[in-house]
Amino acid sequence: MLTIINQTSQQRSYLSGSVTVAANSNTTVTIAQLYPTCRDSLLVFDCMMQNVYLSDGTNIYIGQDALTYLSEIAASLGGAVVGYAGAAAPSFQITIGGKDSNGNSQPARMNQFADLSTNFRNSYRNITGNSTVTVKSSGGTLHGIMVNNNSTGGTITIYDNTAGSGTVIAVLQVGTPSGGLLSSSGTPTSAFLGPLVLEYTTELTVVTAGSSSNNITILYQ
Repeated sequence: MLTIINQTSQQRSYLSGSVTVAANSNTTVTIAQLYPTCRDSLLVFDCMMQNVYLSDGTNIYIGQDALTYLSEIAASLGGAVVGYAGAAAPSFQITIGGKDSNGNSQPARMNQFADLSTNFRNSYRNITGNSTVTVKSSGGTLHGIMVNNNSTGGTITIYDNTAGSGTVIAVLQVGTPSGGLLSSSGTPTSAFLGPLVLEYTTELTVVTAGSSSNNITILYQ
């Protein structure tokens, strides 16, 4: 909890005016605004000058104690401000995550679509025969391709599109050429292509053709 207590006869304003405290009054910061407010330079200045006091609902923090309280709040959230995101400052981009066994913050990652990736558990889709399948109806990441029947001589075409056309990610020939990655020479075995970590922006559509015995599994996020 963070309550800002204005000790002056003028309104105090933080986060470009999104957090305001009337003269000789107080306001409690919302959860959504808590982290960036703790790092607002104007609030830090006002704490140093004792223009404002801070409260956690029980204790009052003044001067250096107020600054220490702000730092404790930020640390407890396990994040760090790394810059601004978007045109309207201060819309903060924040690195967040859990802590390891040593108590050190381990930040989560964002991909180019601003999706927060916290693990590598993939979704999957099994495709058989000759078919056109939209595996995912939005952008994401292609992580792997399992060729479960590696002797069909069929083809696998993967598109970054809403249908079996447009931008091609890959075209794979199953069971050929001899000696290749998906070779049918010798005893055909299942094959796995990955980790790929290929990002698609529109949709993920897979077309299998050439054999009713085609059997593949797509791993994706």
